[in-house]
Amino acid sequence: MSYAWLGIHVLGAIVCFILLIWISGKEETDYKSTMVLSVGCCLVAIISRCLYILADSLEALVVLAKMEYLGKCFVNFFALVFLLRWKKINWPKWILNLMLAVNVVAFSLIFTCEHHGLYYKSFRLGYSSTSGHILENEAAPFYYFYMAYVVSEIIISMIIVLIPLIKSQLTREERKVHLLLLFSAFVPCMILILRAVGVFSGDDPTVLGIFFTCIFWTGTISSRGLFDTVKSAKEGLVENLSEGIIVSDNNNSILYYNPAASSILRNISTRMNFEDVKDELGYNGRGSSQVEIDGKYYETRLSEVKDKEHHVIGNMMSIIDVSNMVEQTKEMQELKERAEESSTA
Repeated sequence: MSYAWLGIHVLGAIVCFILLIWISGKEETDYKSTMVLSVGCCLVAIISRCLYILADSLEALVVLAKMEYLGKCFVNFFALVFLLRWKKINWPKWILNLMLAVNVVAFSLIFTCEHHGLYYKSFRLGYSSTSGHILENEAAPFYYFYMAYVVSEIIISMIIVLIPLIKSQLTREERKVHLLLLFSAFVPCMILILRAVGVFSGDDPTVLGIFFTCIFWTGTISSRGLFDTVKSAKEGLVENLSEGIIVSDNNNSILYYNPAASSILRNISTRMNFEDVKDELGYNGRGSSQVEIDGKYYETRLSEVKDKEHHVIGNMMSIIDVSNMVEQTKEMQELKERAEESSTA
């Protein structure tokens, strides 16, 4: 057994695990769940391969190879669904169900391969200089059919990513994201094709392709453009609001204020106490209050900030410029008073 070969796969498992945790903490989108499932399949395949390298009996190798296929059979399907959702491409549901069914059938045949010769005609204990003991398999016709099917899944994913690149409809950051996604599919696709035609004999290198996929996915997520779009939009929305926003925690420490708030309260800083800010704004402890600052009138509103369990974790003060409304009210009041004076005269 080559410890370097084992070390590469262990590193792949670590990278994949970190990637899974990273994605899980990202903003919720309609495509996040499918990416989590795809990375989860990667993790299952890589961990199974690590244990496979350590195994030295036929029975253990067979069990671990089946575990590895549990990941390999579904990783490309979930990656394809992720891309479809990300690019807002609506395929008929029956097509996706059919594709999933093909993978389920393939895994079922692999899981029961000892009892038939549909996927592997036979398998025996062999030896490789990289992994030590390995399974040497004689492929049956369905093996080649399924390899062609998996390659087609990957090629479809590549086409989905490639079309926007060809049309040149992307910004520089978007182009970077699409290129990384393209390579994340291209590398394992080439390894799988070379394995299927017999160029890579001995130990199965396709899990190494999954490792490269995780590396490219890590680069894609870190480039801000895949899961951070919603977060960036939210941040940009708050930053560009015309009304001031001030957020504090339960200890009255100011955590955040947007540019509009700093233009209204020129001396505001995160070192200030939130109670001092409320005093400066003349907040009277009710739902809303009004204050005049530098000849302008502002309405202040205080609301609670709650976590997912509905526990109060802070407060948010909004400061709305109501100068026009106040001026209009004054003008209407003056007109009303003039009308009353005219009527009494």
